[in-house]
Amino acid sequence: MNEVPEFNEDTQRRLLFYAENEGVYDLPLHLRPPCHAGGTTYESVYGRIRPDGPIPTITTGFLTPGRGRFIHPYEVRTLTPSEAAFVQGFPAWYDFGEDEGLSRRLLTKWIGDAVPLPLGYVAAMAVLPGMLGKTFGRSPVYRRLDGLRETFEVRESVRRSMQANASADTKPELRLRKALWAAGLRGYRKNVRALPGTPDVVFPRAKLAIFVQGCFWHGCPRCTRNLSPKTNSAFWRVKVGQNRERDARNAGELERLGFRVIAVWECELARDTGQEVAANIRSMMNPAR
Repeated sequence: MNEVPEFNEDTQRRLLFYAENEGVYDLPLHLRPPCHAGGTTYESVYGRIRPDGPIPTITTGFLTPGRGRFIHPYEVRTLTPSEAAFVQGFPAWYDFGEDEGLSRRLLTKWIGDAVPLPLGYVAAMAVLPGMLGKTFGRSPVYRRLDGLRETFEVRESVRRSMQANASADTKPELRLRKALWAAGLRGYRKNVRALPGTPDVVFPRAKLAIFVQGCFWHGCPRCTRNLSPKTNSAFWRVKVGQNRERDARNAGELERLGFRVIAVWECELARDTGQEVAANIRSMMNPAR
């Protein structure tokens, strides 16, 4: 559910173009297949998803860049089956049977041909009040539909809170950098976009990449607080699970580049203003001391 196919050299070159050109969402003509030489009426083919726009219609070809606008908005790949299923409104607990040998062709067909749950919800809420009249708001049908809504809908107040969260220079990041400075650790760079995952702190000479992880957003395994959300739990399980998968993928790519990777948790920095964390980082950089 979280893997994409291997692509040929031509497709990899097209994906690399997006990695090197931030803010571009349509493939230029010279990188398109020869059959597009005279132009194309479907510019979304080989397109990258816009992070600030509506998600494109998911079809059975979402694993293939040449079948639509299915390239991930930030990463050099297409959507995974898990991400496409999430877009279609499948709840996090839905079992497609992939552990029982489900073929990729059938999996993409089930996901791509599905009628999105959010669409079904909106259609039902538009039709049923006229059918059931004043009793609709008190009916079991309404209660079941309202429960369905929680599997895919995020309240506007939560959405605004998510959008307000800073992606850089957060309080935990500032606390870590202050602790590093106090410990005499210099020569680091911050928010290095050229590296996988944009590490929050990088010591280039020591080949050390550090990520400051929010306990809720990245599923802290050490935190003593209860991080389980009380509402929209299915949505948040998927969201946090995807974050953790991305974290592992970024760490693996950095390790292949020769970096050591450290994840520093928000709760660790809160305990002693980051002094212990800074001391551990110092020991990794200077093991003989």
